[in-house]
Amino acid sequence: VYTALEKHVFMSLRSIIIAAVLDVIMFVAVKRPGDLMVYALINVSTTILTVIINLIFLPRTYKFTKCGQINLKQYLPSLGVLLVMSLSIALYDKTDSFILGLIDESKASVGAYSVGIKAIEMVLAILTGLSTVFIPRASYYYSKKDMKQYNNLNKYSSNIALFLVIPAIGLFMPLCYQITKLIPLCYQITKLISGEVGYEQAGMTLLILSVMMITYSISYIIYTQVLIPLKKEKYYMFSMLFGTILNAGLSVLFGMVIFKDTPAIGVALGTVISDTLILIFLFSRTWEYSKIMLFTLNTLKVIIGGVVVASVGTLCLTFLTPNLEPLVGQIYAYLINLGITLVVGGALYIFILILLKEKLIMSIIHRRSLPF
Repeated sequence: VYTALEKHVFMSLRSIIIAAVLDVIMFVAVKRPGDLMVYALINVSTTILTVIINLIFLPRTYKFTKCGQINLKQYLPSLGVLLVMSLSIALYDKTDSFILGLIDESKASVGAYSVGIKAIEMVLAILTGLSTVFIPRASYYYSKKDMKQYNNLNKYSSNIALFLVIPAIGLFMPLCYQITKLIPLCYQITKLISGEVGYEQAGMTLLILSVMMITYSISYIIYTQVLIPLKKEKYYMFSMLFGTILNAGLSVLFGMVIFKDTPAIGVALGTVISDTLILIFLFSRTWEYSKIMLFTLNTLKVIIGGVVVASVGTLCLTFLTPNLEPLVGQIYAYLINLGITLVVGGALYIFILILLKEKLIMSIIHRRSLPF
């Protein structure tokens, strides 16, 4: 209801307040391994509080009245598709950890994979949330056959996604793993997230999984803004079913055979390959709209900015890492390196996009609502 009525300010404030309160409680209450049940309760409370707040404010948002006989049977096929799709997505998201748990009896690979994917999930949560915002408006424009506004809206939303995800990948690359011996980088993000050593596979796992920020987010945009308005959600359902089966097969192959000494890396690689094939399939089904949405000169400008961010981040960390650790210690060195990289890389990214006259940046500067 809130999504359909475009109550985005309410949904944003609700999520921010709940997350802030529960994060504070988690830092205060969860301190030892024995606090596992408290940690689980806090996580579940996110969903419970969201539902309660939604129900409290629902009567103020929309008044429900009985309007006669309702034919619920007409909605069963669509609900069936959504059910299968939800199950497929849930299986797709959990297959990796399940297979790693079977492969590695010590469960160390599960921990490494979990650490590696945490940062990816944070970015994906933002991107999928943004895509959901555009569903009602995209469906409206398509239903009215206003293809100019429909295509402009799709380009706008994909521009926002790429604007966020490409520099994120550019920063993750130098931060997460020692790629070559010539560049003495550290496991910046992964050690910061895990707080411990012993997750040697997590850095490379994060590096591989970072590709999903592009593949998964674009697939989700195609699903929400192309397939849903066109009433072709089944394509996404079929792609997720296929992806789940393929992901399981590749994860077993790579985790048990090809990368048996580093199963987390093998499973991550299998996941990225599956995700890429899903995106290729969705492109083939929606090429008429996807090419207009994504393959533009403006996308190239964002990619150039991302390359600059990755280059600057690598240079910063190469010179800062060996000099800071002896002075301030390991943890503070991570924080300082991360902060400097974010500030310098972010500033250069914006500067490059201004020079290239990237449309989203120029629309913000000139206060235009739709840059396309």
